[in-house]
Amino acid sequence: MTWLWGGYAVGNPTLQRFFSLHYLLPFVIAGVVGLHIWALHVAGQNNPTGIEPKSSQDTGAVHAARDHQGRLHGD
Repeated sequence: MTWLWGGYAVGNPTLQRFFSLHYLLPFVIAGVVGLHIWALHVAGQNNPTGIEPKSSQDTGAVHAARDHQGRLHGD
């Protein structure tokens, strides 16, 4: 409580700390977002698991039709 408030009661140090947090935090967040976007463009996306998201065996329309047919017939 002493570290957060700057004392044993809410006062001027508390207001200064929370004001600076609310003023600086949006800039920090914007900086982290900018670094994230920069890293995606420079390094590119990777696939650490090695599992490809799409393969030739994927047949989404067939599975969706079977799911719909199962719902209709109560299977």
